[in-house]
Amino acid sequence: MNLIHHALSEFKLRTRVSRTLSEALQHRTPDSLQRVTELADAHPEVVLEALLPWLAPAKPLTSHAALLLLEHLVGACNYAFHLALARGRGLQERLLSLALVRAEDESHRALQRLARLTLLEYSRGFADDPALRGLAGLLCVFETRTGKSLLRCLNVQRRTVRFRKVEPGDYILLSPSPDSATPTEDGAVTEADAEGPKGPRRALAPLRLTAAEVWPCRVCGYWNTPSGMRCAACETTRQVPSPSPSVDGKGEGTNGDPTTESVETGRGNALKEPWGMGESDSPVCSGFKETDEDEMNGKMASGL
Repeated sequence: MNLIHHALSEFKLRTRVSRTLSEALQHRTPDSLQRVTELADAHPEVVLEALLPWLAPAKPLTSHAALLLLEHLVGACNYAFHLALARGRGLQERLLSLALVRAEDESHRALQRLARLTLLEYSRGFADDPALRGLAGLLCVFETRTGKSLLRCLNVQRRTVRFRKVEPGDYILLSPSPDSATPTEDGAVTEADAEGPKGPRRALAPLRLTAAEVWPCRVCGYWNTPSGMRCAACETTRQVPSPSPSVDGKGEGTNGDPTTESVETGRGNALKEPWGMGESDSPVCSGFKETDEDEMNGKMASGL
């Protein structure tokens, strides 16, 4: 008889808690919040067990309201509710799943951010109590599963990205081809199809590149940096011109250059003839010859 009475009382309590939670989640009036707080102080395990089905990732709006209600209960209830929350492994796992939910739309994004803020609040508010370190350790569990910092994730979520409309001046003509563009008298580039349904030809800005600093690709015509050995657009190997051997027989490795030939062939003569004259035209050499002839004539006369 006592067992039946206890089971009936338990059923009535759970029904009352479930009805009060539903009313607080739907309307969130001060009276409903006060009744939920009183039930959570008296029966914390029953309230947390009844709150668990409302925390479902498939229903972002309802889960967001349930998280706000849980935040209110953590701040308003006594220490017994905190101990029951620290022992509730199922509720903690549900909080982690909400923090890891995929942010597909605005409602899921708001639910994910609120769940992550809840984990951050637990890690700071319950870190000093050994009995509540299970709640404080949820932050480490989140970072272990994701491999990312929770604070960094929250900061990234706060930033907004705006896409600017592309203007005609944003287009840059890197390498115009001869088929699609023709230069004008002033150096500008115009499209090949002069007249069309939209009006006359459109003048484009001329391409100003320094030939000594870039090299064109022989396949696609893209202008590359001087240090690159492959084309940045099509990855074609850079073609480096190699010196061709001489075919006219004037000299090996000279490529028929008369300047090179004259320097190489006349290098010995330049050393022997510093004044640029021939051997017979040099005044020093002619003086040496006359002196040698006088000495020979004197020796021959004395011998005779």
